[in-house]
Amino acid sequence: MDLSAHWIDTVTYSTGLTFVDGTMTPSDTTTAIGRLEEEFKIITLAGGQERTGTHRFASETGIPLQALVWLPDADTDDQGQALIVLGRRYAKLLGGEYSFYEHTLGR
Repeated sequence: MDLSAHWIDTVTYSTGLTFVDGTMTPSDTTTAIGRLEEEFKIITLAGGQERTGTHRFASETGIPLQALVWLPDADTDDQGQALIVLGRRYAKLLGGEYSFYEHTLGR
């Protein structure tokens, strides 16, 4: 089963963070192609804090937890427009014939 026809959205994400003059900034950014959908749910993080997930992004690319992610029309120079990867799961379909990552994005 080929899901590539469903990968119609492109997001930009940071591959790391650096400190420049005492300010945390994204180091490098890259893009990932996948399926982006709005989804509102409460995520409980490992420390017990709760965050609101606002989007789900399914892709063959595994984006690291806590990475900054900019939606398709967002300004990547503005960190305030970025969402954060709050959760990620690895899913397999048809007995492992096709696999992908499902990311929960939020603030």
